Amino acid sequence: YWIDAAGVYIYNPAGQILELISHVGISDDFVQNVNRYDRNTSQMKVLLKKESLYIRSCDLPEESKKRNEKEGILFTAVIPLVNSETYELVGNLNLASKKYEQISEEDKKGIESIARRIVNLILYAQSQEKLKEANLFLEQKVEEKTTELKNKMEEIRLSEEKYKIFQENIPTAIFSTDLNGKIIYGNRATVKIFGFDSLEDGLNYTVFDLYYSKEQRNEILQKLISFGYLPETEVQLLRKDKSTFWGLVRAN
Repeated sequence: YWIDAAGVYIYNPAGQILELISHVGISDDFVQNVNRYDRNTSQMKVLLKKESLYIRSCDLPEESKKRNEKEGILFTAVIPLVNSETYELVGNLNLASKKYEQISEEDKKGIESIARRIVNLILYAQSQEKLKEANLFLEQKVEEKTTELKNKMEEIRLSEEKYKIFQENIPTAIFSTDLNGKIIYGNRATVKIFGFDSLEDGLNYTVFDLYYSKEQRNEILQKLISFGYLPETEVQLLRKDKSTFWGLVRAN
C-alpha cells in the first residue's frame, strides 16, 4: 500500500559495483542517476554492512535529498539481498514511497521476507545461466570430437538433437513426468541408477515410487507447487528392488 517505486540491483563482487537490472515507478532521469553505484558511494557502504536501511528523504545527504525531492519520494527502504547459505551479497532491493515518511515494523518484516524470495529467484536464474554455459561447452566438445572422427560428418543442426545427445550420455538421471507423476521419459542413467530392466520398464512407475520417505516426497512436492522448482536437495531414494540410496535431486 505504501510502495510507489522499486528497483532491484545486482552486486558484482569482482568490480564491487551495484547495477540496476529492474525498476518500476521512477522516471528516466532518476534512473540515469541511480542505475550504478561503485564502492565509494553511500549506497554501496550500506550494502556492505548487510543491514536494512529505512530513511526519510529529508534525512539523506544533500545530493540524494534533492534527487528524491525532485522525484517526489518521501521515504526509502534499502534492503540488502544476501545468500542465506553463504552470507554472500547478491544485490539489494530499493523501495520508495511518495505518500509516507515511515512504515510499521510489520511492514518491514514483510518486505524483508519478499527480499529473501527475490534472492532465491536471482540465485536460481544465475544457476540456470551457468548450466546453459556448461551445456553449451559440452555440446561444443562433442561436436569437435565428432568432426575429428568423421571428417565430413554433417553438423548437428537442431539444438534439441544436441541436447538429447548430452542427456543420453550424462551419468546423471534425467527424467520427465506428467502432472500425475507418471514417468514419461528417462535417459540411460535413469534406467541404471534406479535398476529398471529397461526404459519401457521405468514407464510403469511414478516419481513418487522413487522416494523412500513419504514425508520427504510431500515436502518436495509442496516446494514444486509453491516455487515451481526444487533447488538441489539430498534425499533418500528407492531402486526397483527396494534397496535405498542417497542422491541429490533437482526438479522443475
